[in-house]
Amino acid sequence: MGRSILRHVLCLDGTRSMKIILINGPPGSGKDTAANLIKRIGSAVVDYKMSKPLKEAFTKLLQIEGSMIPYFLEDHKDEKVPELGGMSPREVQIELSERFCKHLFGEDFFGRTAARAIYSTPAKVVTVSDAGFQVEVAPLMEQFKFANIYLLELHRDECNFDNDSRSYLDHSVFKPQNVAVIQNDFDMELFKAQIERTLTKWNFFLPSNPS
Repeated sequence: MGRSILRHVLCLDGTRSMKIILINGPPGSGKDTAANLIKRIGSAVVDYKMSKPLKEAFTKLLQIEGSMIPYFLEDHKDEKVPELGGMSPREVQIELSERFCKHLFGEDFFGRTAARAIYSTPAKVVTVSDAGFQVEVAPLMEQFKFANIYLLELHRDECNFDNDSRSYLDHSVFKPQNVAVIQNDFDMELFKAQIERTLTKWNFFLPSNPS
C-alpha cells in the first residue's frame, strides 16, 4: 500500500501546457537578474531553482535558520568553514548532489524533482535560473514537451565555470528558434532590452506586470 502511494506521489499524470525558460550561464553572468527581469516584464511568471532541494537539505542538516540562511547560501557561499570540514557551503552542496542524491537516485534526479515541482505551479511561464546539467533537461522536455522548453544562455567577460560543477547546455537538444545567447557586459538597461527582444522573438507576449 505504502509503495503504491509513493509511486503515485512521485509520478506525474499527463502533461501541462507551460513554457519553461532555462537560464544557463556561469556564476556572476546575471542569471538571477535575468529571472527577476522576466518576472517584472511579464505576469504569471515563477522562478524555480534546480538547487532548491540541496539548499533546503543543507539548512536542515545543519539547523541553519533565519538570517543565517542567506549568510551561508548567498553572502558567504564560497567561504571555507572549519565546521564544514574546511569546505565552503557551495562545496558541501556539490558533495550532497554528486555523492548522495545522484549516486542513489540517478543523474537526472534534480531534473525529475524539478518537473514535479514545476508541474504543481499555477504559473504559465517558469524560469529555471540555475540550469547547467544536460541530463536534467530531458525530464523537463518529457513532461512539458520539446517545443515548450527555451534556453537563455548568458555570457559575461571573466565569468566562467571553473569553480562550478555546471556547464553550458548543448544547443542541439533544443528547437533552434528556442535558443537565445546574450552577452551581458553592459548596463542594466541594455540587458533588460536584450531580454525583452528575446521574449518578443519567442512570442512571449507577456502583459506588463503593474508591480
